[in-house]
Amino acid sequence: MIKLVLSAIAFAATDCLDPLSISVQIYLLTTKRALLNSLGFILGIFTATLLCGVVITLGPVKELDSIMSHPNAPYFIFQALVGLGLTYGSYHYWYHFSHRKESHPIKVKVNPITCLVLGGTFTVTDLPTNIPLLALADELARSQADLTAITLSSFAYSMMRTAPLFLIVSLFAINQERAREVISAVEEKLIKWGHLVVAATISILGIALTVDSLVFFALGKPLFVP
Repeated sequence: MIKLVLSAIAFAATDCLDPLSISVQIYLLTTKRALLNSLGFILGIFTATLLCGVVITLGPVKELDSIMSHPNAPYFIFQALVGLGLTYGSYHYWYHFSHRKESHPIKVKVNPITCLVLGGTFTVTDLPTNIPLLALADELARSQADLTAITLSSFAYSMMRTAPLFLIVSLFAINQERAREVISAVEEKLIKWGHLVVAATISILGIALTVDSLVFFALGKPLFVP
């Protein structure tokens, strides 16, 4: 179980620096009731991530694993296609965000409840492209983890996923005047370079999956997964 929890933290480390959620969080710190709005947004992401991690592990991922027993050729054909898709998609992700200019991610009046809903909706709609969380669900399903291990691993993932957001809010609460100065100074660079980091991470995952599949077909066994 400890190994699964550590794996969850490692997967979440590639997801927690998502520039879109960070940019929304930074924006919320400029609104009235900034702390309550921010905590609502974080709680929404945390709760939705936890529930999604448990549900997809017990549902579609486990069903896919029962159909495509690992390792075999159909699985690695599918894995290679996913890897190529991620590699190709990472370029378009980078291109889209690097050429998009917005003054703010949202332009509506906000309160803690709408921020809670925003955080949950943000997480659920992002689920199909949330490769780290899907990878965790796949590992949990393959390890035949029980409900307790799945829940604890999803909880650890959710904690790590929201840790940078909570850190930003904590620093803001300690010294709000200074925090506003820092936010205005780093916001543009953070969003710009954050998209590059996410695109690079997706690209690396795609390349790794593709190489793993090619090695399986060349040598008869996968490179990364025993």
